[in-house]
Amino acid sequence: MSSFGGVEEHDKGWNDILLDLKKIAKGEIVVDIGVLGEQAPEDHGGPTNVQIATWHEFGTKYIDERSFLRSTKAKKRRTYEGMLAKGAKAIYERKDTPIKVLDKVGLKAANDVKATIRKGIPPPLADATIARKGSSKQLIDTGQLINSITWVVRKASEGK
Repeated sequence: MSSFGGVEEHDKGWNDILLDLKKIAKGEIVVDIGVLGEQAPEDHGGPTNVQIATWHEFGTKYIDERSFLRSTKAKKRRTYEGMLAKGAKAIYERKDTPIKVLDKVGLKAANDVKATIRKGIPPPLADATIARKGSSKQLIDTGQLINSITWVVRKASEGK
């Protein structure tokens, strides 16, 4: 409570609400979605999940681009924006917190990315690849990549 010229101000949490909303708006609290530095199993001896994801997301000389992260974000952008708008209202009404709102968006986005992979991403696999892995499903072989997709809510100052 503060006083100004005989008028008393009773905050009742308004300043905290504004601070919470500003944390998201200013990008002070963010949600990262994707393959977040998890390594391949030690006995695998192969590339990390991040390397595998990068090769497929952007393509290489030998691997066709099959964007599962960027394409999902582009298709579902309005959904996530809607979730954030509803989340802002919930924060305003003190029914939720910025971390919980971003956690819900992260969970939804991670599940959407996995659904994109399960649906399949063109182009089709080469015959030699299908013969080697015994399946024509793109981006799914051992389950290593799809199982590594996750999210984390963090302070932007913590870095990636």
